[in-house]
Amino acid sequence: MSLEFNKIAASVLVAGIIALVGSIVATHIFDTNKHNANINIATNAPASGTESGDAPKGPESIMALLASADIKAGQDVFKKCVSCHTAEKDGPHRVGPNLWNVVGEKVGTKPGYAYSKAMASHGGNWDYQTLSDYLFKPNAYVKGTKMTFVGISKTQERANIIAYLRTMGDNPQPLPDASATAQPVATPASVPATPAAQG
Repeated sequence: MSLEFNKIAASVLVAGIIALVGSIVATHIFDTNKHNANINIATNAPASGTESGDAPKGPESIMALLASADIKAGQDVFKKCVSCHTAEKDGPHRVGPNLWNVVGEKVGTKPGYAYSKAMASHGGNWDYQTLSDYLFKPNAYVKGTKMTFVGISKTQERANIIAYLRTMGDNPQPLPDASATAQPVATPASVPATPAAQG
C-alpha cells in the first residue's frame, strides 16, 4: 500500500515538474519573439506590414498637370466642397469662405469671413502648389484650421479642382509652364488652406 502511494506521489510530482518546465520554455519563446520584432524594427524590417524603406509621402506636385487639367472634372470634384463653400462672384460665405478669386489671393484675408487663428496668422498666398499641398491634407498643412475636410489624395483630382477654381476669378492667374515639375513635398506641420475650406 505504501509502495503504491509512493508511485502515485512520484507520478504527480513528475507531471508538475514537466508542466513547470513547459511553462518556462513557452514564456521564453514568447519573449524571444517580441525581442525579434524589436530587432526587425531596428534593422528596417517592417514590423507594421509596410515595405522596407517606405516613408510617409507628401503630395506630388500638380504643376506639370495644370495646363492640361480638366476644368469640367474639377467642377465635379468641387461638388465635394459645396456644403461648406461657394465659388461664384459675390457668393456668400458658408462654413468656409467664398472662394471667388482664391487662386493667387493672400491666405486668410477674405473680407467678412471669421477665420481660425491658425489660418488668419498663416501668411503667404494661395498659389497653385500651396493650394495643392493644403488640399492634400488640410489639417496637417494648417494645424488648427476649422476645415474638417479629409483632403484629396489623387494628384490629378487636385489639379482639376484647382484649374476649375482658377476660372472662378476676375483675372485668372497665368498657368505654369507645362514642363514644370517638382519633387513630392512632405506635408508641413503648418501651412495654408484652400478650396474645401480655408478657415
